[in-house]
Amino acid sequence: VQRLFQIFFHQILCTFHLRAEEFRWEYANGQWAHVWGYNGQIPGPEIRVTEGDKVRVIVQNNLPQGTSVHWHGIDVPWTEDGVPGLSQDPIQPNEEFIYEFVAKPAGTRMYHSHGKSHTTVTQQLDMGLSGPFIIEPRNPQLEYDREFTLLLDEWNVRPDGVNDSLSQTHPSYNLFTINGRVFPDTAPLTIERNEKVLVRFINAGTSAFHPMHLHGHQFEVAARDGNALPLAAREILNTVTVHPGETADILITANNPGPWL
Repeated sequence: VQRLFQIFFHQILCTFHLRAEEFRWEYANGQWAHVWGYNGQIPGPEIRVTEGDKVRVIVQNNLPQGTSVHWHGIDVPWTEDGVPGLSQDPIQPNEEFIYEFVAKPAGTRMYHSHGKSHTTVTQQLDMGLSGPFIIEPRNPQLEYDREFTLLLDEWNVRPDGVNDSLSQTHPSYNLFTINGRVFPDTAPLTIERNEKVLVRFINAGTSAFHPMHLHGHQFEVAARDGNALPLAAREILNTVTVHPGETADILITANNPGPWL
């Protein structure tokens, strides 16, 4: 009976650890920036669960100021929403906070800092405190062979690597990254001919609109803000614009071989 309980318990409780900290990040080959992030990487580690799973996230704050974590697009109880001054006190430096909620609804979501107060949300986001949160449906409807998650962001980095996001109220963004890297040092998406590919776009930035254009192919927009679109509402496009805080899922049939931008 005890063993059955343990198996059942682990099926419904998924535990993750996020460590908010400052470090240097190589956004292009040989080029570094001072950033804040989770677990020493930009973007933060992907959290992936199944709809209905119980999620526990243990957050350790190693930053020099208070912080919080908001579960963007996830329907959590208000006490777990991660808004300092409203649903919780900020997590102070060297303190730990535990979030618990049920993962719903299914879709492409994200997590990010909500600052130490409402005045520092943008600053902490611009320092790099965000990551993907994927909730897979309990009963999948989409069929595909391979998938990729691309988190888009913008930065205000000086030539010496100093990130000016903390010191400027209205930063001038000069770097734009996909999964923490600047083109042409971004990782290529290598796929096989005729594969059906799901690409999840997440705009974790605070200001820039990102028109994501695919060369040599058309694609089908399958979800917006993580919410699946019915077949009748899906568009066939080659460019989809992802606004700050938005996500978009696209389906590509790789039927035109070649090195495409």
